[in-house]
Amino acid sequence: MHKTTLNKLIEHPEVYYIYDLRGAVFGVDNLGEYIVVVKDGLIIEDELDDSEIVKVSIYSSSEWFKLVINGEILPWICACIDKKYILKEYIKLLMTTNPLQLRKCFDTTKNQILSNIEEVELKQFNLWKIILFARFCNQIIENHKIVNFRNSVSDYQELKKYNNFDELLNIFNTLINSELNLLYKSTDELLKQEKITKLQQKK
Repeated sequence: MHKTTLNKLIEHPEVYYIYDLRGAVFGVDNLGEYIVVVKDGLIIEDELDDSEIVKVSIYSSSEWFKLVINGEILPWICACIDKKYILKEYIKLLMTTNPLQLRKCFDTTKNQILSNIEEVELKQFNLWKIILFARFCNQIIENHKIVNFRNSVSDYQELKKYNNFDELLNIFNTLINSELNLLYKSTDELLKQEKITKLQQKK
């Protein structure tokens, strides 16, 4: 989307939320994207001009509030970022902590990224996102909020040192190991209980 179009969405009455989740919010260079939440059925036409082209993900209000209700990680991030990265917010999001849902969301995100990581151009950035999500999940479970967005910059800088794919995966596994152990330790019992409950319901 062209930046001109994005700027005009701030005043659009049927655009409810705009969050700047480019790299600056996490303390790195301009990577990432804008998140835009619009009224169900709204179609946004991009203005083709010579302004900057930015990456934008658009959610309908129904899609967004389904994520909120499910306690998924993306609305948590948007609810906790510094105000200067919130370009528009119709009403403040109030999130509830659901450790098991966060674990499932993290596992899904991790598997999606790793399934095609060899073909992804920004390998280091996408592996870093997995580390970031794991750390955020642990912070939410422990503190009911994201405490610090910028405490993972050193991880990103470390990943950027490696271009060889095998070396990159090795350092990624080293960097994420402690966060994974913490996340799984706090949610494994919940996951086990959920599986037992489902089995009992089938009987």
